[in-house]
Amino acid sequence: MVKKITFDCNFSGVSQPVGFYIGDSVESKNPISFQAKWLAEKRGGSVPKNMIDLLEKIKKVSDQQAIPFDMLYKHTFKEIENLKKIKNIKNQEKKEIQDVESKQELIEHEKSFNSSPEDIDSNNYESKNDENNNE
Repeated sequence: MVKKITFDCNFSGVSQPVGFYIGDSVESKNPISFQAKWLAEKRGGSVPKNMIDLLEKIKKVSDQQAIPFDMLYKHTFKEIENLKKIKNIKNQEKKEIQDVESKQELIEHEKSFNSSPEDIDSNNYESKNDENNNE
C-alpha cells in the first residue's frame, strides 16, 4: 500500500512542505531515497536528516519484524503525535501553575502594601498599652 506523507524540506534556507509517497520499498533502502535524490538534483531541496534517519529506523524494524512499513510508520507517527500532545498538556499545566503562583505572590505583595505604617504602629501601641494597663 502506498501512502502520501508531507513534511517540511529545506530549499536554500526556506522551509517548504513536500509530499512523499511511501510504501514497502526494497529491503535496506530508505523508503524515500529515490524521491529525496530527485528533490535534491531537480529542485535543489533537501530532506531533514532527522526525517531520513527516522524513516531508516522504521524501515529496519519493519524488515526485522516482518511488519508492513506503512503500518509501522503510521503507528510510529501516531505515537509521536500522542507524545507531543502529552508534552503540550504538561507544558500548559506547568504554565497555569506558574500563573497561579505569580497571582498569589502579587496578592501577598499587595496586602503588604495595603497595611499602612499607622496600622502597624497603632497595633503595637495598643498592645503595649494593654500590657501596661494589665499590670
